[in-house]
Amino acid sequence: MIKSSLFVKVQKKLIVLCFSLSYMTVFSQENIPLVNSGDILKKAVKLHDDAKYKEALALYAQVPKSDTNYNTVLYEMALTAYADSSFEVSRKYALEGLKLFPYQDSKFYGILANALDELGKPDESIAVYDTILAKYPNQYSAWFNKGIVYYKQKKYKEATASFQRTILINSYYTSAHYFLGKIEMEQGNLPQAMLSFTTNLLINPSNKYASTIIGYLSAFN
Repeated sequence: MIKSSLFVKVQKKLIVLCFSLSYMTVFSQENIPLVNSGDILKKAVKLHDDAKYKEALALYAQVPKSDTNYNTVLYEMALTAYADSSFEVSRKYALEGLKLFPYQDSKFYGILANALDELGKPDESIAVYDTILAKYPNQYSAWFNKGIVYYKQKKYKEATASFQRTILINSYYTSAHYFLGKIEMEQGNLPQAMLSFTTNLLINPSNKYASTIIGYLSAFN
């Protein structure tokens, strides 16, 4: 009888404990605010486009890590922080993205490399681009951005090689032609500069460097 009575008491306590845990779980779930991450993405991207970066970041922050869109949200946060010149924050989000979503390493590595360059760490930036290109050798945007890092350091030989590789993969990439022209012009090689600038305009007469190029070409004559 003593054993039976003790067993019943323990059993009752276990039932009460299970009920309490179930209640707490349901209660906590009911108090987790539901968010429409798709709607938040649309609104936050619009804020980003309107240069309201801090407002966009605050909106993105409403999306929990458990959301299926969190990988996209995290990338957009890295981009928005970068656009807001918060390069260390951008770097942090990019590193988090690499940790949580390694299968999307290419895009997170890209923003990480850009942030490192802006943080005054060109060698680390180049190393990240090399990591990207070792895995994705035909990613012309990585070749181009690597060239930009070299160009800013006035390492024209390395920059030229990167821009040429960009064009080899995508011959219509106007920005690469522009910077090849800039390098030649800055080294006094005007015929080669004119060739690159003219190629840029032939590909897209209204690209973002067009007015600058027209000014250079006018000054050459």
